[in-house]
Amino acid sequence: MMTTKVRFTLPASNLMDASECILVGEFNNWNPEEGIALQWKEDGSLHAEVELPAGKEYQYRYLLSNGRWVNDNSEKVMAEFYGYPVENCMVRIPEADAKPVEKKIRKVKAVSKQKKKLQRMTCQRSRASVRRPHCF
Repeated sequence: MMTTKVRFTLPASNLMDASECILVGEFNNWNPEEGIALQWKEDGSLHAEVELPAGKEYQYRYLLSNGRWVNDNSEKVMAEFYGYPVENCMVRIPEADAKPVEKKIRKVKAVSKQKKKLQRMTCQRSRASVRRPHCF
């Protein structure tokens, strides 16, 4: 399988006073428990690098610690969530950008207490509002 390293960046202006943020999307089944924690940069933005299979398109969004879902400045696509339109970000990874990757065994990190709290808060809010992406 060919993969490509993709950099996701959320500008500081999109953080809305949040202290943390995770990346959630089709690549992790929209599951906040499998969300990818973003790292702070000196300019106040957040970023993460993720290896993704090439030749595909992936929809994604950012889940802030204050329970809000936000988008970055990349390409957008309209999706449907329980019959309501939702604007998601999208990244396309062409085959030409791909490189072979060795399979590596990784240790699975325990989910932090803050991440569990964020998930509970998100699930509770998503039941009350149809504007939230998937929560299972």
